[in-house]
Amino acid sequence: MLLGYDKLQKQLNNLANLDTRLASIKMAQKVYDESQVLVPVDKGDLKESGKVVEAGEGATVVYDSDHSTHVEFGTVKMKAQPYLRPAYENNISKLTHIGAEEIQREIKEAIR
Repeated sequence: MLLGYDKLQKQLNNLANLDTRLASIKMAQKVYDESQVLVPVDKGDLKESGKVVEAGEGATVVYDSDHSTHVEFGTVKMKAQPYLRPAYENNISKLTHIGAEEIQREIKEAIR
């Protein structure tokens, strides 16, 4: 048997089971934080309805107020006041950095 084979096999197994949920949660939190700054406030229920929700193997930002979609995209009677899309679009490079940093940390942990 090769010297170090068992350790290598363990590292490869750890990498195969890499958990990227934390990276997704941190990225969603960044989008949420930015969206909270951008969300228009009338009565405050839209802003209060925002949250980060873990979904499957990741996370997403949810605004579940009845009028969240109308505010984000507008209607025939109301101009759009986007808050969620800009929160994502304005932070793409930061989100990439956050995700890469967290995944690198996970990889380092997996191959220790």
